[in-house]
Amino acid sequence: MRLSDITHMTVAVWGGGRDGRAAAERCIAQGCDVVLVSDTPDIDTASQNTARDLGISLMPASQLLSLDLGFVIRSPGISRYRPEVEQLTQHGIGSSNLLALWLADQPADRIIGVTGTKGKSTTATMIEQLVSSTGRSVALAGNIGVPVTQIADDIETVVLEVSSYQASDCTTSPAIGVLTALGEDHITWHGSLQRYHHDKTHLFAHSQLTKMVFHADDDTVMESLR
Repeated sequence: MRLSDITHMTVAVWGGGRDGRAAAERCIAQGCDVVLVSDTPDIDTASQNTARDLGISLMPASQLLSLDLGFVIRSPGISRYRPEVEQLTQHGIGSSNLLALWLADQPADRIIGVTGTKGKSTTATMIEQLVSSTGRSVALAGNIGVPVTQIADDIETVVLEVSSYQASDCTTSPAIGVLTALGEDHITWHGSLQRYHHDKTHLFAHSQLTKMVFHADDDTVMESLR
């Protein structure tokens, strides 16, 4: 699924923070009927503000299956391994995150994707500065704090900092990938260390990847990339 495919659907956006708001705004612009869902709508201030500002309904996530949905866009904090997501799949309702959907629409050679347990923000920022020094227009977005839907269409190069949460849903890869290192993190979200490493490197698992930078002497990295 690509972001551009999500038009004139009934879409649930799960989570109303930065990415959730950006997803809801884009879906509204694409003619979708959008409902915002939250695990804790009564105390989730971010979701309450997003729903109020955009004029959309806010519902508890427990009601997802009662809605007539075409698709669900999950905020990065919502694990794809939650039972509710499996239930959605069983009912024929797809879900993904905003970055993965957006990436599927992009020419791969426009994107440099950066991930890793440590150092990805610093590395992505340095790459953005290097590209900028060549005179090319460049944007830095993704997990670093800028939703991908805020990137102008005329930007030549996009440097994406990608979390393991975001990478897990990717169905396409950037042309250039950078993996800083693999350690232990976010086990609760992924369920195991092995799955965390698999999800992190899933960003590089697709045919669009043409070049990659990584530590060839790091046994953990090499095992995960096999």
